[in-house]
Amino acid sequence: MTHVGSRGMVSTRVGKRGTLVIPATFRHALGLEEGTTVTAEEFDGGVLIRPVIGDDFSEEERAALIAEAIKSYATLREDPRAWTEYQEEQAAWERLGIETWPKEVYPIDEDASHE
Repeated sequence: MTHVGSRGMVSTRVGKRGTLVIPATFRHALGLEEGTTVTAEEFDGGVLIRPVIGDDFSEEERAALIAEAIKSYATLREDPRAWTEYQEEQAAWERLGIETWPKEVYPIDEDASHE
């Protein structure tokens, strides 16, 4: 099944070394200019190409953010009042049956006592 987007479907050809011309209407609509970084992934029997959004992080940035999140979570668990409020908020979301985040999985911190 072929999906035709709001801008229609346009045929193009793969050139030397795999180059692909993205039609101007798509480039303009998506803000793709020469030098724009994009991601390409296999998707639904084709290739999905998207511009890299400004909040995409390098591996180093991602590792630093995760480390800071783990540290913040440990601090939250060390404060009994804040931890209770957090658990109550999570329980309220679960009662509503709304999944706003994936199930929480945190690495085990061998140096911290959480109970």
